[in-house]
Amino acid sequence: MQNAIPKEIFEYDDYVDLLAELIRRRKEKGLTFSFRWFALKAGFNSPNYLHLVLNRKRHLSEESAIKAAEIFQLSGASRDYFVTLVKFNKAKTASQRAAFGEVLLKIRLQDSVAYLDKAKMGYYLSWQNIALRECLVILHVAKFLK
Repeated sequence: MQNAIPKEIFEYDDYVDLLAELIRRRKEKGLTFSFRWFALKAGFNSPNYLHLVLNRKRHLSEESAIKAAEIFQLSGASRDYFVTLVKFNKAKTASQRAAFGEVLLKIRLQDSVAYLDKAKMGYYLSWQNIALRECLVILHVAKFLK
């Protein structure tokens, strides 16, 4: 199911919005979902706990965030991002928020690694290619500044 997790998961900065989107997608696929079902799977005592979270009246704990990630089959970077996003949104101080923000950014950057094919890699194998390209850019810009 990891392949079904959209790349845009890393664009969310509010876990409640992300949670609502994951629920919407689950329902869209015709998979089972209700607040009672979720509470049973997550081990919550109250069947309306998730409803309270979605209405911003309660927060997920770290443990609940991990359970939610499992239920929505998030793994790897997606799981880490979701759990950290919960911590980020719950942070009480600016320094905590900044620390969790840095972790979120690292996860986003880690996931955005692009692999080069052989033709593109050939460009980066020689420093002269890069230096020549930058010189051409400078000359082109200088021409327009005159």
